[in-house]
Amino acid sequence: MATALLLLLRFLLLAVAAAPPSSMQPFGSTARLHDETVEELRKEIEDIWLELKMLKEQQALQTVCLRGEKVGRKCLLVEEEPGELEKTFYEAGEACVHLGGSLAVPRDADENAAVVRLARRALGPIANVWVGLSDVASEGAFRDQSGVAVNFTIWEDAISGQPDGGRRENCVALSVMLDGRWFDDPCYRLAGYACEFVVP
Repeated sequence: MATALLLLLRFLLLAVAAAPPSSMQPFGSTARLHDETVEELRKEIEDIWLELKMLKEQQALQTVCLRGEKVGRKCLLVEEEPGELEKTFYEAGEACVHLGGSLAVPRDADENAAVVRLARRALGPIANVWVGLSDVASEGAFRDQSGVAVNFTIWEDAISGQPDGGRRENCVALSVMLDGRWFDDPCYRLAGYACEFVVP
């Protein structure tokens, strides 16, 4: 529908641009009217292009959410394509950006549980999954990739007292086997990954 409308407007713009000025009006008046009409049509076409782009983005997000899970204003997805299952922390972040999102940052228990469900389904019961947190910038201060500190944490502290890696382990992985508890791990380690997308 939008494509057909766009083609119609483009045809009208070309027709108006190619039309000779009317002999009934003074030349300057006709030229000014012609220029105004062309400019109005250009603006309408630009508006339709922007709307079409927005609709395509929304459709892409809905497609992602068909494979993932919507929680609040986020769509969460754990990649399950062969060859895409395990990456380093930084490769995982790049993969999420390539999909139009970012590494998931669970901000509450519901989001964390959704990542666990998705990872269990996609990768199995003993998977570890990167989430978008690290303390690379300042040891012990775990932040998301935009530098914002997190209020919600769910460290595995009963067995190994996480976070425990010091300067060697700066990136956060979620353990499916331990119901979503977090570990600090070396960023170069291979793990699954969870992406998040903001849903309008």
